[in-house]
Amino acid sequence: MLNNMLVTANQFFDVFIHVFNASSFEGLFIVFGLIIICYIAVGMLDDNFFQNRALQKRTAMIVGFVPLIAVLFLQLYWMATKADKLSLYESNLQLVLIFYFLLMFNTKIQVYVDSALAIVLTGIFILDSPDYISGSSLFIGLVGLILIIITMYIIQKYAQKIVESWLLQVTAVLFFANAWWLMLSLSEDVSIMLYIALVLKFIFFISIILGINQIIVRRWQKYQQMMDELNKDFLTGIFNREAFDEDFTTLFIESNQTNFDWTFIMFDIDNFKSFNDNYGHLMGDEVLKEVTKTVQETLNHSYIGGKLYRLGGEEFGILIRKQDHERIEQLVRQIGSEIHSIDIKRAEFDVRLSISMGMTMFRADSDANVRQIYDRADGFVYYSKQHGKDALTDEGNLIHFE
Repeated sequence: MLNNMLVTANQFFDVFIHVFNASSFEGLFIVFGLIIICYIAVGMLDDNFFQNRALQKRTAMIVGFVPLIAVLFLQLYWMATKADKLSLYESNLQLVLIFYFLLMFNTKIQVYVDSALAIVLTGIFILDSPDYISGSSLFIGLVGLILIIITMYIIQKYAQKIVESWLLQVTAVLFFANAWWLMLSLSEDVSIMLYIALVLKFIFFISIILGINQIIVRRWQKYQQMMDELNKDFLTGIFNREAFDEDFTTLFIESNQTNFDWTFIMFDIDNFKSFNDNYGHLMGDEVLKEVTKTVQETLNHSYIGGKLYRLGGEEFGILIRKQDHERIEQLVRQIGSEIHSIDIKRAEFDVRLSISMGMTMFRADSDANVRQIYDRADGFVYYSKQHGKDALTDEGNLIHFE
């Protein structure tokens, strides 16, 4: 019996070594490269500089297809460089890409795309089924397909919790690997030993990826925290004057080089000084928070977007690029009206708020520097205040909010 166990162990060791061939580790480096490239691409798409709802939907759609593109790229690479060595064993690296992006990008679109991929592969294996696919093998493969769809749905739904727990990660990896290899076993006559070796190979590779990812994520979070402290206003949580100066200058330079339109909107809270004088600074702070919250939510729910800054005191700025002027004016009117809906109640008084706004577009033929644009918008805010407040001055045209 001991001899049989030793023979079995030796056979499994041979299979295990065969599965972990040199090209696998070469492919692992390619996977690292693909992950980095995908993160850069998604980072460019998901940049919240001028994000809006339409772009968010479009970005989510594109991000959902990024893993599939990476998988296809890896397949094309192997077909071009190792056509004679192409085998089922290398599928683990593609599964690593699918699992990693499912966990980290966390988009429902990817669940749909990857489920469709699994269904298509299952159909191909069945249609091209050689003689060795028996009824039991077909049943196991179809069970694997169902488990793939269910597992990916659960991983996507609870991705944040899984990322934060090693136990959940191990569980997710085991279910994911077994589900996919149950289905992929339709493509070849996979023995029990080979099946176990392939699952272990996936676990080994994804453990390396997730381990390195955790180190990078921790450092990135520290960097993001540091950047937030530098670029965010401590009271309202929106971008501060330093971030505005940098973005304002960058936008001016880019628009001069590539010739696109953009708009600068400035506003401040009417009668803000009286809130501080009559009701105290705590009330003033609450007013600032409520106004920024309302404006930010309005921007987030619009199809235009924009980036909101606190310029100092009760003064704020918004930068919007590449949008129709009329649509921006409608958005600004909506912001002015939404401010009216802010209701800060106290036992002894009710606070009613309004803002005065100035809006101007970049003028390529006459704006020599950012100061000209800033002063023009500032002048329009002053004009709104001098003519009854609670209004927008759009390139000199006064519009009172309803």
